[in-house]
Amino acid sequence: MRDAQERVALFGDSLVMSGPKKRRYGTTETCCRQSQARRLWPLWLLGITLPVLGTSFVLAQLPRQKYLHKNGNLKAMLILRDVQVGTTGSQGTLWTVRPSGAWDRRQVVGRITRKPDRTGKLTVRQLQQLADVLAHAQVKDLPVRLGTYRGKTPHRVTLGWGKQQCVWSLPPGTPVPRYPDQPFGKLTREDCFAEVNQVLANLLQPPRKKNKKN
Repeated sequence: MRDAQERVALFGDSLVMSGPKKRRYGTTETCCRQSQARRLWPLWLLGITLPVLGTSFVLAQLPRQKYLHKNGNLKAMLILRDVQVGTTGSQGTLWTVRPSGAWDRRQVVGRITRKPDRTGKLTVRQLQQLADVLAHAQVKDLPVRLGTYRGKTPHRVTLGWGKQQCVWSLPPGTPVPRYPDQPFGKLTREDCFAEVNQVLANLLQPPRKKNKKN
């Protein structure tokens, strides 16, 4: 009896139990493990499914495939024409982004569009970013006209995607409002226009000149 007690003190009940008592202990331990596994499996399943659901949600919100070919090119040409109409004519700039990502800027004076004074090319990643923005802004759903200004000297900004164009008429000297940056909020048509305008202003920059080493 004393030997059994000493073994229990040193090694626990598992080494000294035998017969029905040992079987009952093993059954209870197995049931506890199974119960714990049943409680944990929803967490394991959630850990697997959440990344998949999150990716699907983002793709559903930003379907870039509507604006970008599988080869990485845009599906149409994108233009942004920013012109101030004056009493002696209009003056401004015309930005053009071609499907390949090549872009240029031209000065507009009256009815004359001059040769490019700035050029560049978007990278594959920048084209993907632009396609995501076009999708988020739902450029294809923009109306033909925006703005309530009907004066004789409007600040007229035109956003074109392929054959579709949206013209925003603003008061003289008034810039396009800043995009409010609400990726999952409800956007107005003006918000959508402002988002594309703002992103293009950031993307269409001349390449940085490398510092020449002496």
